[in-house]
Amino acid sequence: MDRRNSTRRRSLLNGRIVFNNRCSVIECTVRDISETGAKISLAHPTSIPMEFELDIPSKGPPVRAHVMWSNGKECGVLFGSRAETPGASRGTDIEQTSLASGRIENLVPHGVQTILNEARQRIAQLSGVPVDAVNLRVEISATAGDQ
Repeated sequence: MDRRNSTRRRSLLNGRIVFNNRCSVIECTVRDISETGAKISLAHPTSIPMEFELDIPSKGPPVRAHVMWSNGKECGVLFGSRAETPGASRGTDIEQTSLASGRIENLVPHGVQTILNEARQRIAQLSGVPVDAVNLRVEISATAGDQ
């Protein structure tokens, strides 16, 4: 069942995964693209962050991208808002991604959710299963007053 909101078109575009305050770059190929997302492929199985800027020079300014699935060499990403404004709040992107994916990620602090997403991706890669098949549960029992 295809849950995409817009039709993807095949492509063969050079792209770059940009993260770590724009200090880290991984070259990629955009295999298909739509208004809301893309499928990208990497030359070798590579661990990438769950959220990054996807720069496709032939398509204009970079866009914020959130990994929806990955198998190591390929991944599907959902686009957030344009990444034209460095330092802009990322909360809105996270909430939009949460709504689009049917998850309730905005109930968990962003840093914790990022760690959980990266753990899900790594567990899926090691287990050879889709990321959607990995479910993690975290319970935080300490409150600020208990520390």
